[in-house]
Amino acid sequence: MSIDSTPTGLDVDAIQGAGLIDGSCVFGEVGEGTVTVAVLPALASGLCFVGDQR
Repeated sequence: MSIDSTPTGLDVDAIQGAGLIDGSCVFGEVGEGTVTVAVLPALASGLCFVGDQR
């Protein structure tokens, strides 16, 4: 899951989460009352996110 606050403590506009299923990433995003879902290929690393998502 993506971070839910900025480094300065403000709330973010949207939060993403992803799960790896059969080599694909199922992404969900919630932001400003809208939910979006997409299926994308996994990265070469086998992960769905780039960088530190803590």
